[in-house]
Amino acid sequence: MFGNLPDWVYYPESFAIPFNVMEYFLKLPENQEVQRKINEEILKIKITDLSKIAGHLSLCKKFLSDLKFVENDITANLKKRILSFGVNSNVNCF
Repeated sequence: MFGNLPDWVYYPESFAIPFNVMEYFLKLPENQEVQRKINEEILKIKITDLSKIAGHLSLCKKFLSDLKFVENDITANLKKRILSFGVNSNVNCF
C-alpha cells in the first residue's frame, strides 16, 4: 500500500519480517537459552491435554520477546533492505 494511498490516509509504519528470520536468530549462540525454553514448551505441548496448550504457546511468545538482535553481515543486509523500503531508521527494531 506504501506510495499508493492518498496523503490524507494515515497508516502505521511497519514491515514484514522475512520467512526464517526468527529461526536464524534462535540458532545463534546468544539465543541458545531462549531456544532451549521454547523446545521445552513444545515437548510439553505434545504430551498435554488441549486445555493447557494456550498456556504453553503464551510462554513461547513471551520467550521470543527475549531474542537478542545480533549485528553481523546477514542482519546488516536485512536492516539495509528494510530501510530501503522506506521504514524510518528511528523505528525501535534494530
